[in-house]
Amino acid sequence: MAADIVLNANAVADVVTYVAPGFLAYTGYRLRYPAPSRPPGEVLIISVVASLPLVALVMALLPGAQKPSQLGYVTILLVLALVLGYLAALARGTDAAKGLLGALGYRMEPEGSIYSQTLRHLPADAPVLVELKDGRRITRLPPQRAPAQG
Repeated sequence: MAADIVLNANAVADVVTYVAPGFLAYTGYRLRYPAPSRPPGEVLIISVVASLPLVALVMALLPGAQKPSQLGYVTILLVLALVLGYLAALARGTDAAKGLLGALGYRMEPEGSIYSQTLRHLPADAPVLVELKDGRRITRLPPQRAPAQG
């Protein structure tokens, strides 16, 4: 005889609590480094894996037992997840993090395109010329500075 699975609002909230924070952390990271969409199953796995330490951290920081129906707990959990995801992206973009990951054999750049990887090293006022395969050219020249009036 199979046991009946009973879902109520608390059970659903518990499940969401272990998915939403990871999804928001993933979203925070992607705010800094956009990328092509991933398959839904992959995003779900990333969300659950990222949620577990986030939930544990917030439960350790807050006194008493926490429930997904407590507004303060949920607010802190979700805001912290989004912020930590964005901060992780900022940290990932540093030369130190790239060097450390490179030493471990992971040399993939966090920027989403080869254009981002190449152009990020240029100063803001550098001229840029892009020649497309069909021969068209796209140019961006730095703004002309007016001579100083004295």
